[in-house]
Amino acid sequence: MKRALLAVWPSLRYLVAGFGTAIVSWPVLFAVLLSVMLYPAFPYAVQLMRRLVAFERRRVESFTGTAIPQRYQELSGSLAQRGVTAMSDPSTWRDLMWLAAHALVGLVTGALALGLPSAVLQNAV
Repeated sequence: MKRALLAVWPSLRYLVAGFGTAIVSWPVLFAVLLSVMLYPAFPYAVQLMRRLVAFERRRVESFTGTAIPQRYQELSGSLAQRGVTAMSDPSTWRDLMWLAAHALVGLVTGALALGLPSAVLQNAV
């Protein structure tokens, strides 16, 4: 039993860390969606979202060994130019959809990763 628990430990640790980033995803998701209405804040919210997504990419790479490339258009120029670039970049919308999915799925799988091992241990004893 102990060996089986030790074998799944890396996966559980990965899912629990995903639970943490899923919790952080909610305020970032709302900030990006709110900033669409408050246009001057949109480039800043997109940068915040890109940081969180980049962190997740690094986390996936460390777990799987497979790098996930970042393909963003650079946000430079005036505030209006950065806003137009962020709005027109397909990666922005792809990351936003991923963030929404991660906020939901990461929360559920992370909660399961926290609860299931304790339930197994409780029933084994």
